[in-house]
Amino acid sequence: SIDNAFAKEIATLAPKYYTVRRGDNMTSISKKHNMPLKVLVQLNPKVKPSRIYPGQVLVISKGGLS
Repeated sequence: SIDNAFAKEIATLAPKYYTVRRGDNMTSISKKHNMPLKVLVQLNPKVKPSRIYPGQVLVISKGGLS
C-alpha cells in the first residue's frame, strides 16, 4: 500500500545504530552490515576501534538524503 511504502521510505531517512555484543569487533560489525571498515570508523569518530565493548552503541548509517 502507499502508506506502507511511505513508512519504509521514512525509515531509510533515520540514522541506524548497532549495539555491540560480546565477541564483536569493528571488522566483524562492518562485515555484518556490508560496509567498509573505514566507513564504520568514520561514522564513529569518538570510538577507538580497539576499545569497543558490549552494550556500546555505534552508528552504522547516518540516514538522511545523501
